[in-house]
Amino acid sequence: TQIIVVFLMLTGIWVVADFEGFWYTFHELLFTNDLWLLDPNTSLMINMFPGDFFFHLVLRIMLTTLSGIVIIRIVLEVLERRKRV
Repeated sequence: TQIIVVFLMLTGIWVVADFEGFWYTFHELLFTNDLWLLDPNTSLMINMFPGDFFFHLVLRIMLTTLSGIVIIRIVLEVLERRKRV
């Protein structure tokens, strides 16, 4: 779990420092074509959802994931301590 937390924290720093670079790399890694490169002149999605929407969406996903990991870790620690007593 520590590796995942460190990975998410480093990725979070990357997202905040250079969201466009992160977003581009993310899509390059996950897609084998360039269909994700949308034209703002013709793409309804780009016009409906500005870049800030995706930035905040990524941050929300990362924070929710980190929070879940922390909560699960705390619950497991509490259960383990009760087991010892």
